[in-house]
Amino acid sequence: FSVSQESQLFAGVRQRKADTDFTRNSKVVNDRLILLKDSSLIVNKRRLVFKGIKDKKIHLDLYLLELDPEYAYPHYISEAEAAETLRLGGMAFELISVNRNVLKLKTIF
Repeated sequence: FSVSQESQLFAGVRQRKADTDFTRNSKVVNDRLILLKDSSLIVNKRRLVFKGIKDKKIHLDLYLLELDPEYAYPHYISEAEAAETLRLGGMAFELISVNRNVLKLKTIF
């Protein structure tokens, strides 16, 4: 390769931006919610924040954005409650999995 051909060959590569996002955020994938610890997710005018596991209970804060967007309604969900349908802010969920950093829920319509 000559210097001019090489610079032309790789010019487009240098100008391209990386599309891969390596930051981890809570997200909705189809009918599933993936909540990362201390990261919020807005679903149907409700903000959910997974706060982790404390005393063997799932700690989840619910914000009703239409009523009071600054006030958190804390929910502590035991293992027995998690085995049933979870009702939060008028929505129904099924627990898929939980660990100290990630809570996965399925939306039930």
